Amino acid sequence: MTVKTSSSDKETRLFRNRLRTKALLNELSLRVGMPFADTFAKWFDQEMITKGLYNRANTAESNRWAGSFKGRTALQNEQLDLLHELFSDAQDLYHNGPSNLWEALWGEPDQLWKLCKTRVDANAHFMDDKSWNEALSKHDNQYDICEALRVFEGEIMLATETDFHDLPFGCFIEAVALYRLHTHAISLFKINSDGIGAYRSLFQCISNGDIKIRLLLLGVYLDIKNELIRMETIKLQSYPDYCEKAGLRYPPSDDAARKYASDPLAIHPNSKRWDDLKFDWVSSDA
Repeated sequence: MTVKTSSSDKETRLFRNRLRTKALLNELSLRVGMPFADTFAKWFDQEMITKGLYNRANTAESNRWAGSFKGRTALQNEQLDLLHELFSDAQDLYHNGPSNLWEALWGEPDQLWKLCKTRVDANAHFMDDKSWNEALSKHDNQYDICEALRVFEGEIMLATETDFHDLPFGCFIEAVALYRLHTHAISLFKINSDGIGAYRSLFQCISNGDIKIRLLLLGVYLDIKNELIRMETIKLQSYPDYCEKAGLRYPPSDDAARKYASDPLAIHPNSKRWDDLKFDWVSSDA
């Protein structure tokens, strides 16, 4: 039996593969100090020759990487195999993304909880691998999903209010994962969390200076931001309780939903959220 694939499925797969391609090539080219398609191609050809791996047409002369750098064309398997010859992590970067970005954004729900590190330690994203593994072995699953959402939102608000510009990229990965976990949870049952903070935290992370620069260098900032706005618009139009807690009348129009998704802080400022989260260490005038 042949399974038919809808045109929308094909378009989604193509969109994702183009983003994977663009991010991968920008990541690798920055790593070797060759941030443009032409200079990267020359470097790549020379490295392949030096290592005795090169027996194909010259990629610099054929301008082979140009379309992929700009995200116009997705990498072919042969190109990915070639990159893997020089970069041992090329396959992982392509499929899972830098810092597991694609896994957080498009992976299966059962793969998301491991990306939510703040549930174990508030300083998790500042730890090296050794310290993180030690913390994980002592405090795995310290919080449930509701408390994880609450604590993470508090940490992100505290960081933004103290002008903490060097917010680690891992915070953005966790924000995406928590947001998607909340969406998955409310599709199955009611939970004791309004979920408003999940998207607020995500919006605050992608607006953070260092995280924004990282996404810009990967060439995917606007693509990712638009994808998140699209996801939130669908969420607002799919779940009445969530929509009403967000402050909109259900069902919201496309314009109303997109307006909220483009700036959730306009309706839910930090001052109001501190009151809602009820941390005992926050003063009433925070």
